[in-house]
Amino acid sequence: MYDFLGTYKRLNHIYRMYIESAFPLRYDILNQERRILLEESGVLSQLPLLETLPVYPSSGLSLKEVSERLPSEYRDLAYIANDLIPDGMQLYQHQWQALQEVLVNGRDIVVTTGTGSGKTECFLLPILAELAKESLDWPLCPPAPQNHKWWHQDINTQGNRVSQFAHSGRWQNNLHAVRAMILYPLNALVEDQLRRLRNTLDSPSSHQWLDMQRNGNRVLFGRYTGLTPVSGWPTNRNAVKRLADHLQELEAECSKVAELKESARYYFPDIDGGEMWSRWDMQETPPDILITNYSMLNIMLMRQIEEPIFDQTRDWLAQDKNNKFFLVIDELHSYRGTPGTEVAYILRLLLNRLGLDIDSEQLVILATSASIDDSTESKKFLKEFFGRDRFKVISSEEVLPDADSLNRVRARADNWATFLHKVNPKGLEQMFPPDPNDLEIQEAMRKLASDLGSKCLPDESAQVTLGKALVSIGVPDALRQSCIMVNNSVRPTKITDIDAVLFPDQHRNEFVTDVLMGILWATAMSKISEHGPSPQPIRGHLFFHNMQNIWACSNPKCTDKCCQSNNRKQLLGTDREVPIGTLHANHRLSCTCGGRVLDLIVCEVCGEVFLGGYRVSKKIGATHFEVLTCDQPDLEKMPDQTSIIKTYQKYALFWPLGTQSCTKIKPEDEEYQVNYVKRRWKPARFNVFSGALRQDCSPPGANEISGWLYVIAGDNPDEPAMPIKCPRCGSDYRSKLVSSPLRNHRTGFQKACQVLAGALFREMSPIHLSPKLVIFSDSRQDAAKLAAGMEQDHFRDMIRLALLQALNSYWHEFAAFFRIIVGFYPQLATKIAEINPKLYDAVMQPSKREDDMRLRARFQNEHPLLVAEIMNWSLDAPPVNQEEYNELIKMLKIYPGRVRLSELKVVVKEIMLRLGMNPGGCEYRVNTYHVPQGANRELHYWHECYNWLDTGPQQKQGLGTEAKRLLGFIDACLTEEIMHVIFPHVARTFESMGIGWVSYEEIPGTDRTIVQATNAVIRLLGERKTHRYNRGFKAGNEFKLPRYAANYLSIAGVPEDKVIEEMKHSQVGVGGLSAVGLDPNYLYMISTSFDGKELDQSGWSCPSCNAFYLHPAAGYCPECASIKQKHLLKPSKPTSQLDYYLYLSSLSGPAFRMRCEELTGQTDYIDRMRRQRWFQDVFVGSEIPIVNQVDLLSVTTTMEAGVDIGSLLAVMMANMPPRRFNYQQRVGRAGRRGSGVALALTFCRGRSHDDYYYQRPEMVTGDPPPLPYVDMSN
Repeated sequence: MYDFLGTYKRLNHIYRMYIESAFPLRYDILNQERRILLEESGVLSQLPLLETLPVYPSSGLSLKEVSERLPSEYRDLAYIANDLIPDGMQLYQHQWQALQEVLVNGRDIVVTTGTGSGKTECFLLPILAELAKESLDWPLCPPAPQNHKWWHQDINTQGNRVSQFAHSGRWQNNLHAVRAMILYPLNALVEDQLRRLRNTLDSPSSHQWLDMQRNGNRVLFGRYTGLTPVSGWPTNRNAVKRLADHLQELEAECSKVAELKESARYYFPDIDGGEMWSRWDMQETPPDILITNYSMLNIMLMRQIEEPIFDQTRDWLAQDKNNKFFLVIDELHSYRGTPGTEVAYILRLLLNRLGLDIDSEQLVILATSASIDDSTESKKFLKEFFGRDRFKVISSEEVLPDADSLNRVRARADNWATFLHKVNPKGLEQMFPPDPNDLEIQEAMRKLASDLGSKCLPDESAQVTLGKALVSIGVPDALRQSCIMVNNSVRPTKITDIDAVLFPDQHRNEFVTDVLMGILWATAMSKISEHGPSPQPIRGHLFFHNMQNIWACSNPKCTDKCCQSNNRKQLLGTDREVPIGTLHANHRLSCTCGGRVLDLIVCEVCGEVFLGGYRVSKKIGATHFEVLTCDQPDLEKMPDQTSIIKTYQKYALFWPLGTQSCTKIKPEDEEYQVNYVKRRWKPARFNVFSGALRQDCSPPGANEISGWLYVIAGDNPDEPAMPIKCPRCGSDYRSKLVSSPLRNHRTGFQKACQVLAGALFREMSPIHLSPKLVIFSDSRQDAAKLAAGMEQDHFRDMIRLALLQALNSYWHEFAAFFRIIVGFYPQLATKIAEINPKLYDAVMQPSKREDDMRLRARFQNEHPLLVAEIMNWSLDAPPVNQEEYNELIKMLKIYPGRVRLSELKVVVKEIMLRLGMNPGGCEYRVNTYHVPQGANRELHYWHECYNWLDTGPQQKQGLGTEAKRLLGFIDACLTEEIMHVIFPHVARTFESMGIGWVSYEEIPGTDRTIVQATNAVIRLLGERKTHRYNRGFKAGNEFKLPRYAANYLSIAGVPEDKVIEEMKHSQVGVGGLSAVGLDPNYLYMISTSFDGKELDQSGWSCPSCNAFYLHPAAGYCPECASIKQKHLLKPSKPTSQLDYYLYLSSLSGPAFRMRCEELTGQTDYIDRMRRQRWFQDVFVGSEIPIVNQVDLLSVTTTMEAGVDIGSLLAVMMANMPPRRFNYQQRVGRAGRRGSGVALALTFCRGRSHDDYYYQRPEMVTGDPPPLPYVDMSN
């Protein structure tokens, strides 16, 4: 990821496109005004903040040099910590200071440096130094006994179990004890620490050194939390069996992990190393380093079963006054207030159990914090929390940037702008992330480096050459200095503020200068060495907001500046009149014109606008009327007696007609019945200033507009306020999950997250073949819903992309195949020319050999049966499969026209399989099958039906009945999904977007009007999911058309029997229980590009419902005619409201995978380990990387799952974390790979603390956490 600002711009654009597409508006002027509204800063997103990662002073000493400068008894620190601080790496100054203060001066320490500064090493190094010193005297550890791995034996009694280190020499000498206890506030931090300890103490080099220098002993460490197996007593046979099962699975995992590359091993335990197996093993032989959290420690102190841990540690401390107990508290600032006071008392109980006084010299306290300083308040907190006052607060001033760097960078302004225009000529309007490996970009980097005065060495990459040039003129210093000038410190800073400081006199393109964009591009793409980081790594902070609502002024003569600028007055009284006033992004009672502001309600099918408001009953004299308001009227009943569900009793829906009359515009159904309850639309008058609403049909008076009010008969106060039918277009939702086509302007949380996450993946995928993303949620339920819902939404989007890819490439591959084989069979050219001159011309074009070979191979893989018939036809051999042969002859004749949907499905299936995605979807039943195994049924997974070869997946031969049944079900589900993406919605079909339309094989010589009508009937059936693969369709012998299709044909004047004849002849029709349905296997797709037309080519649209068609449909709108409304179609073009779906279908690049899994406290232990491993791209044994890899983890905000998610290019938060340090912990996960750019994206949901920090992003990103406090006097 290199284009920080471009990424923000693209994400913002895509999110806005999605909202516009989800809420179509029938009035073009409203669309324009809404777009302006959404583009205002703060409505959908905040301007991005840029964080330059700090630079800390080095000690100038390696670990070996540090060890030599410490007292001689600590000389072996260099060996025991060799894997923690590799050779050649120098310690930071604050790490060296921590060692001196603890080991030489005998002080307790609190380390307060920032994220990524190596705070963890500040407390690990002193602990390891003390262990290196003490372990010199450890007795010999003999080899483990034969029954060491006791779970291999038959588990009949608990006596079979052998304690993990009962054979050690330390056990015989009572030397097992806890030397260091590390307390973390989050399980995730526990896992992160475990990985470091495995890397340090359980590496092959560490084991080798311990064997040779420490008598075969191991430094023991273990995690003791609620996740540690197993609960209960070792005398419980069931508990022993659970532990045995766990250890068997763990050993199997470990044996596989041992084969992996070294960097991946330490995410998982080594069963033969020093990491403890279970709670019981730690109770019997306490580990040297115990990692836990305060909740678990509190429980341990109260239970009898954990007593041996504390007793043995107390005895060991009593043996020798030189023995030290290290107490480590990470994230000390999180223990504040009442919870912090509780932890302080728990620590006092701990020390009491260990026989240590508060002021004991044997106690060493090490802590880290983001907010402690050397102030009086901090010292008071430390004394009250720990009960002692011997702390040294270790902070480290960041390396100050060179102030003169600003002038040097400004002087090169032309160079930065020129570089930008070369690598990104379209600027912020480019919709694709750039590819840094492009030769032109590489050359531009070398040219910039040369212009900056750096020589390009022969063996040096362009990235390194440019990185050296940037450092030489001080670009990293200039970026950090600009942050200091804005904030007086290096902290996340709004990009516009940085721009204003760096280049105050430059022209700004939208919100930043081209000069700053050029600098950020150059910095992100360069490196200081071939495998090193960027000269100045940056982290971008992006904040997006869920669309809560849009409000509208009810006055059609609104004088707000937005209405004035669009000259709405000219449209009053015409068919294009807008019946409402200006739009508002924020809640308000009245408009600038004085008009009453109400909720804007939109029909998602036709885009008609309505006004919604809460009812307030009023009475003046004998006259009763209602007043509408967008506020909850009964504030005194909140929150106990209010609901977010809008009921008819409390909420009114008004269809405004502006200056039009109720006699001119009428609802499609003024009265109808649902569930035996009558519903009707009644004429009404609405006062746009007072909000008074009156039901009558008299002409509107002064300040009034006429319209229709939705009314429910009888006493039905709890009925939904929204009707099941739209009065404008008649769309009926009574059979749908969502019971009304009318919606508020509120984005779905899950879908909006998927839109942004998908866009983030597109930003990462060109550079990183396996992009990863973690999404933090507030609750386990949210995390689980996001994982399932986002994967399903993404799958459907990828089916759409794959289908379009197949449609666009089908004939290119077909022609390329023939171009290649004509070279081997020249006589073929004559046969092709006789059948189809267009195909002959395409085949005889000069071949681009490499491209044609690639296209030919793809066609051959995707259509093996068809290829077999082509070869037979080439050799004048008889056909093997008559049906495939007939299809071949049709294709030869119709090139480059329609394509059979079943052929496209084959290509889509191949694309999905190559991505490792199940073509049938994400549901459990389409991913598994069971095979009878004796009295049981053995579980198998869908991917076992394929051989996953380097050349692509191939279906296995000789599959059993159950596997074949699953493959058939997958195929059926894929067909259903393809039909869904072609006809997802009346307003969002492929045809509505101008991409193409679905047709059939007509009877030769059929009148074009009948063909058009049949195509229209196919669309009507497809939109209503009336086809044989829909799970709700019932097969039967009835072949009549549904009523809605018959209504259309009646208005269009097309005989119904003619259309039925066409459907029977083409086999596109299939008998149903009550009416005919579609058989997708006989449908064809016609692309506008095949038809010789551009994507925005002309078609026909309905003036009533806005439906768009690529053929005349016999002259009348099928949608309107289906409900007996007669509307002639007019020449038109596809609407720009569908930009998001056009983007997905044609502009968003190739399909990509996004497998999502949840990781919460409820995730099974083995599943947790496996998902963590797959997320890290670590695969063992027979696992299939392309299938098993996890791309997105949905986790809880507190990370109860306790996994190490590693370092990431981006993290996403599905809500604003509740506190500042929560946010800063989360974003710390992004940007630890040495990448030039890392991103933290927060999606705010509209809760109070979400909104507070959304409006104040600088606070949540950069403010230090508040000083902690405790109340020990309470």
